[in-house]
Amino acid sequence: MGYSLSRDFHRPRSGGVLPLTVLSLSVLAGVVALVVDGGTLMEARRHVQAGADAAALAGAADLFTNYIANQGTDPNGTATASALTTASANGYTNDGVQSVVTVSVSPQNYQGGPNVGLPLPAGYIEVIVQYNASHLFTGIFGAGTTPVVARAVARGRTTPLSNNSVVTMNTSFAPSIQVGLLSSLQTSAGVTVNSNSSSILSLAGSTGITASQFNVTASASSGLGSILSELHGLGGTSPTIKTISSIPDPLRFLPVPNSTSLGLTTKATNLLVGSGTMNLYPGIYSGGIRVVGSATVILHANTDGSPGIYFLEGTTGLQVLMGGSVMTAPGETAGVMIFNEWSSATAAVNLSSTGKVSLIPPSSGTYRGVGIFQQAGTPTAPGPTISLNGNGSVNLAGTVYAPHAPVSLSSKNPANVMGGQIVSDTLSVSGSVYVSSGSQPVASERIFGLVE
Repeated sequence: MGYSLSRDFHRPRSGGVLPLTVLSLSVLAGVVALVVDGGTLMEARRHVQAGADAAALAGAADLFTNYIANQGTDPNGTATASALTTASANGYTNDGVQSVVTVSVSPQNYQGGPNVGLPLPAGYIEVIVQYNASHLFTGIFGAGTTPVVARAVARGRTTPLSNNSVVTMNTSFAPSIQVGLLSSLQTSAGVTVNSNSSSILSLAGSTGITASQFNVTASASSGLGSILSELHGLGGTSPTIKTISSIPDPLRFLPVPNSTSLGLTTKATNLLVGSGTMNLYPGIYSGGIRVVGSATVILHANTDGSPGIYFLEGTTGLQVLMGGSVMTAPGETAGVMIFNEWSSATAAVNLSSTGKVSLIPPSSGTYRGVGIFQQAGTPTAPGPTISLNGNGSVNLAGTVYAPHAPVSLSSKNPANVMGGQIVSDTLSVSGSVYVSSGSQPVASERIFGLVE
């Protein structure tokens, strides 16, 4: 007996397609919602990380600014406030609802990361930002927000350049350091020569250079063979030679003094002191200062006990000649800094008298440890030579900072201190020259940036 199935194949299926279509559209809508919200969360994650980075750097900048006074801590809460203000400016207001910003500063503990629970080092700041991101679509499936968390750690601190007594910045000039006939250079720390020339030192006929360590580039190191016998370690030890890459100016972060922002007023114009003793006070010396004959100039700090800045502008600079003397006022420990805003080659710092030179650098503030700061020249247009000649009694403490300018040191007395530290383009030496920081500070190098 035969059977026909034709009627089964042609039965109506009314209502079968619509549920499948609705179900498919629902799944598709869910996928689209997940993709859109997922992309939104990824974008939020980038923004939150950028906000945490910016906040940490803002706090680190405050720690750096106040590092000398606070030693990397935040006793007044200014670093924390800077971080919170920057986070708020980026949309993370720490309202406890949409965002929570947690700031930790040394000596508090890390709140996250690989060192969680350990104390933050001095000068370090950690910022954790939690942003509760709203959903565009997927809130219908659950909670309406998702926490997005980012963390950043930055440091802002200084470290003295005390491991270097001499740093020459020129990357190509040869020789970078020249020591004259029967002359010597003795330092209390290291010597760094930035030049890539194979003839960085000229020591012919000298008694050599003494330093704790010699830092030279690979190109320069290959040319030391013939003069190694003239390089000495401290205390008569063998010299330590370290190969380095050329370094940037370690004090490039120092702001160039601005007489207006510093509130300096003009104290004298084309000042010439030819006899007697004259007391000078911080301010602008238009046309510079000349001390000649047997005159003595005494430089005072500010009356409030802060370091004094002597701002030299014009075409003379500071000239102490013949039997002239210049010194920081006895008993004042705040110190002074001489800033030479030269406008021509004649606006030089020239301390070449047979008198007395005794200068103490600032003991605090932005320019702590910087005794002489000369406005920078350029590699093709260097500043005027700084000439420091110990023809008399010299105790020149602090850093002599002359970016893109040569420095010339000469001393007839090995007991003279011809600077606590020299940072210059090139250096020439004559006589028995001693460079040592002693008990006075020298300039500090900035260590700043994100570390996590």
